[in-house]
Amino acid sequence: MQAGLVADPGPSWRITGTGDFYSDGNTDVLLQNNNGAVAIWDIENGTAIVHATVVADPGPSWHVVGTGDFTGGGENDIVLQNESGAVAIWAMSNGTIAAAAVVANPGTSWAIAGSDTMRFIYSGAANETLTATPTTPEEFVFTAAAAGEHTIAGFSPMHDAIELNGAQFGSFAAVEAGTSATAGGALINLGNGGSLLLAGMSPASLNANNFALT
Repeated sequence: MQAGLVADPGPSWRITGTGDFYSDGNTDVLLQNNNGAVAIWDIENGTAIVHATVVADPGPSWHVVGTGDFTGGGENDIVLQNESGAVAIWAMSNGTIAAAAVVANPGTSWAIAGSDTMRFIYSGAANETLTATPTTPEEFVFTAAAAGEHTIAGFSPMHDAIELNGAQFGSFAAVEAGTSATAGGALINLGNGGSLLLAGMSPASLNANNFALT
C-alpha cells in the first residue's frame, strides 16, 4: 500500500468525484473550484499526477453531481446540475469534452441522487457560522438550537436541507411565515430567542424540500 501527499490545489478546489477519464485503467480525480471551473487529475501509479487540466468553467451556478459512462464510450462522463435545476452531461474523450448538452430541467425542487451520502451538521452555540460544502448534500439540524443568531453560509436549495422543530413549525407555510428578507439573507425566527440566517439567500429561493420538520 502506498500513502503520500498527491498535491495541494488550495482551499477553493474540492474533489467532486473519481473515474477513468483517459481509458488507461486508472482511476482519476475530478475537482471543481468555487468559481465553477472543473479540472481532472490524470493519476498513475497511485499518487503520480500525469496531467492536471482545467476541462472547462461552466460558472459557479453549475455543480458537478456525478460521473458515469453515459455514452458507451468506455470513459467516464460528467453530470452537472445548475441551481436553476437544469441537468447537463459532458461526454468525455481522453480528458476533454467531446460533446456537452443540457438533458432536461426538472425544476429547482429536484436534485440528482448520486453516490454522495447526506452529511448531518448539528447546530451549536450562538453566533456560529456553519459552512455548506458546494457539492455535498447536507442537512443542518436546528431542532434544539441555542438562543442567539446562527448562520449558514453557502446553503444550496438544490441539495441541502434544514431540520427544524416540528412542534414549532408544523408545515412549510409556518417556516415561510417565520422567514424574512434582510440585507444579509433569509432570516428564520427559530423562537425562544434564536434565529437562523441563510447568508445571501432570498426567502423566495427556498422550497418545502429544503426543510425536515421533526
